[in-house]
Amino acid sequence: MAVSGMGDGMSGPGWMPAAPPSLAGLLAWHPQPIPVFPLGCLLAALLYAAAVVRLRRRGDRWPVGRTLAFAAGLAAVLEVTATEVGEYGMRLLSVHMVQPRPGAERTARPIEQPSTGL
Repeated sequence: MAVSGMGDGMSGPGWMPAAPPSLAGLLAWHPQPIPVFPLGCLLAALLYAAAVVRLRRRGDRWPVGRTLAFAAGLAAVLEVTATEVGEYGMRLLSVHMVQPRPGAERTARPIEQPSTGL
């Protein structure tokens, strides 16, 4: 059973795009029929905001930069899961390889080589 593309150039069971990619299309909002990742990001944002408010009421300071970094991470997750980037991951290997781990390369630690004692 195919899901209707709603006339926006998308068709197929995973809303795979039928049209070539464009910047406007890649940034357009296209969540899956059951928007798990957008709802998860919304829940994470609400819990984070509640925790920051609780800290401030208690008198603790929380750096604004950390909150902005968390929001940027949520935005990256939404970009690769709720826009056409997610759908192009079904068709293009290059997009698929970027999609599941946004920013993972920035957080990975290099493997240290054991010392040979020479």
